[in-house]
Amino acid sequence: MDADFVAALAWPGHGRTVDGGAAVKDTFYITTPIYYVNDLPHIGHAYTTIAADALARWRRAHGDKVHFLTGTDEHGQKVARAAEQNGVDPQAWTDRIVERWQQVWEQLDISNDDFIRTTQERHTVPVQHLASRIKDAGDIYLGSYEGLYCVACEQFYTEAELVDGNCPIHGRPVEKVVERNWFFRLSKYADRLLELYREHPEFVRPAGRLNEVIAFVEGGLEDLSISRSTFDWGVPVPGTRPRSSTSGSTPCPTTSPRPGGTPTSSASTAPGPPTSTSSARTSSGSTR
Repeated sequence: MDADFVAALAWPGHGRTVDGGAAVKDTFYITTPIYYVNDLPHIGHAYTTIAADALARWRRAHGDKVHFLTGTDEHGQKVARAAEQNGVDPQAWTDRIVERWQQVWEQLDISNDDFIRTTQERHTVPVQHLASRIKDAGDIYLGSYEGLYCVACEQFYTEAELVDGNCPIHGRPVEKVVERNWFFRLSKYADRLLELYREHPEFVRPAGRLNEVIAFVEGGLEDLSISRSTFDWGVPVPGTRPRSSTSGSTPCPTTSPRPGGTPTSSASTAPGPPTSTSSARTSSGSTR
């Protein structure tokens, strides 16, 4: 990730009205990615955090009311595996390692206003509420999917994207995953998204990405898997089997670069195997 990615997540807030009715923003929300805690922070994490910090300080210096968020994503398969490799349960692992992350940001004098952990109740309760609402609205259904999955990336890949059969980022073998999970009806909202982009092009930031986003949506959206069933380190959602996975700590892209896996069955109401929220990235089997 680079500074452009961090800047793109900056959200202008509500703004104020001045003479002539023009809206001038005076609030500014910015977030770093929420970082996986399968290991200690490295220079890449420091880079995105320092970039966000510089932008937050610049906006404060210009009089904006800034809210700068960072934090840790403590769910998911690779976090669970890291805990297992270190002989502790996932919660004990995240409690131990998150202190090191916070110490690094203090040493770098990062000026964040808040630090969110996805294992905190203030995160898990809204996640459960959101998942329940979309289920009650009929926007999720039970189905199956399969895909080639890189645990290190928390992301699915197609055969064409692999390099010598390995993850193009980490160079490691991928795993073939077949799961029965909940899917969000993302395809249902394609027309509404295109209408939003036409009426409010400022919704997409940076502006140079607008045509790219429109072309992506026009190319067709696949429904998005929002749960995992092959491990249980995640946020359980009452009334769902499998348990759903969503995240509300960072602004989630309206469209995913690639929905996780390929749906292989139609809608169903039959219960499946227990699953959990996994906090996978937007292009993986679960949303963040």
